[in-house]
Amino acid sequence: MRESLNCFDKCVNLYLDDPIELDWPTDYIDRVEINAHFFDKSFRQGRDNCCILIIKLISSSDLYVNMVRYMRDPHGFSFELMKTSADGVHVFTSHYFKDLIFCTFDSGEHIYIDYVGTNCSSVSTINYNIANGTVKTSESSKVDPITLEQKASIIKELYYLARLVSKITTNNMKKVEFVENRNNN
Repeated sequence: MRESLNCFDKCVNLYLDDPIELDWPTDYIDRVEINAHFFDKSFRQGRDNCCILIIKLISSSDLYVNMVRYMRDPHGFSFELMKTSADGVHVFTSHYFKDLIFCTFDSGEHIYIDYVGTNCSSVSTINYNIANGTVKTSESSKVDPITLEQKASIIKELYYLARLVSKITTNNMKKVEFVENRNNN
């Protein structure tokens, strides 16, 4: 489980992965939009002392539907993917941690995966609390212990979602080595 989470997280925030050499921003600024800032609670209700990194894929057909977001504050973190496919399926995925002493299920480290859309065969939501081994799904309003089948499905899904995230981040920001083809005649 941890390996699939690390893979997803490092694809969302490429600055966490040392082996990946990033290109110069001027070389990928026409492919992705990057927004990094501190969240000021006086500006809007929400997280205080929070840093946010947002990377959006720039394309003519879906400017705001392919994006990743990394947030960190004194009470937790979140690695997120928001993507809409051409067939109208929306996916929101978050690997997050909340340090909330007043709420039992929402405290701790979570994996949240949500698929919705007009062409989605069914609404599918799963929120897995890693810390206490429990899960909430769209099929049930109660909190249940996670099954091995659900855990295996989440791991498989995280690797698939990491590939989707890579199409936004890694594929557009990673430094590409050009090899010059020389004919020595």
